[in-house]
Order: sequence, then structure tokens, then C-alpha cells
Amino acid sequence: MSLAWFLATRFRAQALQGSSRFIKNAAVTGIALGCCVLIVLLSVLNGFEQALKTRLLASIPHAELFAVENNGLPDVTQSVMAIKQQQGVTNAFAYSKASAMLQRDNQLDALQLLGLPLDSKQHPLFEFRTDYAQNAISDAAYPLIFLGKQLIANHQYSPGDTVELLLPNPNDPNFRSPQLVRFTLGGELYIGGGADNIIGLVDLTILQSQLELTHAAQGIQIYYDDPFAAQAMTYQIGYQFPYPVYMSDWTRTHGHLYQDILLVEFIVYLVLGLVIAVACFNIVVTLMMTVKHKQKQIAILKTMGIARQVLVYTFVLSGLQSALTGIVVGCVFGIMIALNLSHGVQILQNALDVSLFSADVYFVDALPAQLLWSDVWLTALIALILALLATYYPAKKAANIVAAEHLH
Repeated sequence: MSLAWFLATRFRAQALQGSSRFIKNAAVTGIALGCCVLIVLLSVLNGFEQALKTRLLASIPHAELFAVENNGLPDVTQSVMAIKQQQGVTNAFAYSKASAMLQRDNQLDALQLLGLPLDSKQHPLFEFRTDYAQNAISDAAYPLIFLGKQLIANHQYSPGDTVELLLPNPNDPNFRSPQLVRFTLGGELYIGGGADNIIGLVDLTILQSQLELTHAAQGIQIYYDDPFAAQAMTYQIGYQFPYPVYMSDWTRTHGHLYQDILLVEFIVYLVLGLVIAVACFNIVVTLMMTVKHKQKQIAILKTMGIARQVLVYTFVLSGLQSALTGIVVGCVFGIMIALNLSHGVQILQNALDVSLFSADVYFVDALPAQLLWSDVWLTALIALILALLATYYPAKKAANIVAAEHLH
């Protein structure tokens, strides 16, 4: 193996000229570029996936059990306590919800009104809630409501303003006109991703009264240790539940976001893997030119008794030396860019006075990037395997050279 490494180094030191040198450099550059871009894009996708887990999955319930009966869910307090004791469940909350219309002058907006115990600070959604100063709502004439930040901006509400909602009359078979309900704006919710345009939060007892529920709540929100096991665990809990309920989990309502990330990640691997493969094909061309250029030297080595396997190793190592140069350079630059990408994009946004990412759409207001060393090793391994495959045919071609045909 030491002889093969020595010969491979000598062959590379005797650099090819003209188009051959250009093809070799193009191969190294292509591998480096492919590795660099793959690491950077995977880091960005990891950042979006992490934002999905920490922000979106923290603001929405992982699963919901909703009463089939219009009067709500019986014994909801006992049911919540029983679910909390289930293995893998971190928390559970009674809730109610209703569709409403937000009325402000001549403007109407659809609203998803959510009822939760406002005095409880354990619900994850409350991390995204901002209460207004007490002096702004001290003289509140109506129950408090918390609206999405974007909804407040669209309607130009101020702290303590009266919010008018149109709620449908519950259990009304005659389709009477909706009832007008007034609330006092007590704070805002800032979740992002479009949720701030449709969400409203009120106390559970208030919504129970407005919906004329016989029982305390309509359903139960459930949070799990592992959100990605939500579907299986929800079925398990729902089928054992003592009352008829509708079952739903976050994969049905927001699962497309996670599937989109996985799809893009697969496409990135496929496309940039092909880029690296094309670059490795240039190594094939370079080695074939080297074999043709070194036919006499190979013939001399064979007459001196060099083993056929050593010649194979020589040209495999010669190709891998070029590939390793591209892999190392690409990985180093990819790591450097990925580690500084978020900060660099933020500087660019400030310099150009533009916002490339809106939290109202993406759940984030900056480009997220999370470098995983497993991605770096996987990228380097893929490039190394492709380069190794690319060197095999030229190496076999060199080993099959007949010495007598070239010694003249």
C-alpha cells in the first residue's frame, strides 16, 4: 500500500496539461461546491425543523379529543387527570372553541375563539401571550380577550379597547341571526405563521356560558413527550375514552409543514448528490487521461514485476487524493458558512433594510440554521463513496495494460 501511495503521489505531481488539468480542477471544485452547498442547505432545513418543533409544536396541542355531543364533555376534570397519568403525556387541558366573526366598523374577520382557564399558567400557549399593563384594563367593562398580534394591528386596536364578536346562537335549528358579544382587549398573542390572523383567547367559563354548554368544556387538549408519536398515542387514548369523541392530532392540521421539510431535504440530497456524482465523473475522465498518458511508465512497472493489485491501488488512491481535496475544502467552507449563516443574513437584512423572512408566514423572523455533525460526516461519506466508485474503472484499465504493446 505504501508503494501504491508513493506512485499515486508521483503521478499527481507530474500534472497534466491543458484540458486535462482543467478537468481535474473542475472535478475538485465540483466536489467541494457540492459538499459545501449540501451542508449549508441541510443546516437551514435543520433550523426550520427545530423552529417547527420549538415554536409551532409548542403553541398548538399535539392532540385533541372533542365531544360528539353538543352539550360538551361530561366529567372533563376527571378525564383530564386520567389522561395526565398516561405514559408519554406531559400535560392535558380542558378547552372549548367556537367560530366567530370579529366586527370592527365595517370590517369583518373570521376568528377561531379558544376557551382556556386564563388563571392557569401551565398551558404552553401562554408563553406566547403578552398581558397589557394593569392600568390599561383596570376599568374593563367586559370579560378579557387576547387576540393575535397581526389581528390587533389590522384592526388598529389599543389596550383596553372593546372587541365585538358575532357568535352563532348555540343549538338553534331556526338559524337566527348571530349574537353580539363584547370583550375587553387584555393582551396579544404572538405565534407567527398566520395563526396571529385568526386566533382569539378567552376564559373557559366565559365561552361555556356563551355557548350554553351543560358541561364545563367541549374537549381536551393533550401534549406529549414525543410529538411525532401523537397519532398512535391519540388513537390509544381515544379508543379507551369513556365518552364518544372526535380524535385529531397535529399531523392532520399542521403535518404538511413537517412533510414539506422532509420532502425538500430529500430533494436536496438527490440534486446535490447528482452534482457530486457529475464532479466525480470528471475524476473518471482525468484518470483515463492519466492512464493513457502514463502507458509507457505503467508498462515499465509491470516488466519490473509490480503486482497488478498495486496498480489498481495506485490509480484508486490518485483519484481519491483529488476527491479528498474537494471534500475537505467543501466541508470546511460549508461548516464555516452554516455556523455564521443566520448572523450573516441578519446583517444583510439590516444593511438593505429589508425583511427576507416574515414571522407571519414562516413562524420565524430570521433564517434559522442548525449545523449537525452527522450531516457533515454523511456528506463526506457520500462524496467519498462516489469518488471511490469513479476510480474503479480507470484503475482496472491501468492494471489490464499489456506491457509488450507499449515498450517500443
